[in-house]
Amino acid sequence: MKKLLLSVIAVAVLFISAQAQITFGPKVGLNLANVAGDNTEDAKMKMGLQIGFVTDIAFSDAISLQTGLMFSQKGTKADLDIATETYTMKTNVNYLEIPINAVYGLNLGSNKLQLFAGPYVGIGLTGKTSLDMDGSDDMDIQFVNDYVDVDADKTGLKRFDIGLNFGAGYKINNIQIQANYGLGFSNLIPDFDGEASDDKVSNRVIQLSVAYFFGN
Repeated sequence: MKKLLLSVIAVAVLFISAQAQITFGPKVGLNLANVAGDNTEDAKMKMGLQIGFVTDIAFSDAISLQTGLMFSQKGTKADLDIATETYTMKTNVNYLEIPINAVYGLNLGSNKLQLFAGPYVGIGLTGKTSLDMDGSDDMDIQFVNDYVDVDADKTGLKRFDIGLNFGAGYKINNIQIQANYGLGFSNLIPDFDGEASDDKVSNRVIQLSVAYFFGN
């Protein structure tokens, strides 16, 4: 039964590949990142980079599936009043992300207006918290599920981020321009001694990007 199921899946993949037009290329863009949730009233957007590769699997002239592998910088910033001065604290988190978007394209002459939506999975790679105050040292982010595992000189966040992307784009020949909103569902705050945190904080990001597809 297991061999039969694997055979059916293999045949389906081959059929889809044969019927679909597959193109791929580089993608680069700007992130306007922030967080939302408990105690985030003072959080502000910070800029970051997204760069990687995207693949478009077109099943028809109107319907396609886009996925890829992206390096994406997220986080937030906030102003802190210390004594008589105001300082800015930034949290920068670097993710490796895999988006899977269903795309509907509406032909406008030789160009195409696109609407898309789909889930994404992000894996935290590195991160850092910094304060623009003289004598203040940056603090590395350690990815853990529980605060009890965080080293004394680091701050903790959960590694995995799952969410939903949706937005619109415009395709001119081989060039695709998109505006995307990423709505994170995962709580970034680790548990404490086995107990889930009462506070919930999730990623939010506006993304503006340009991609170029080869072989289109």
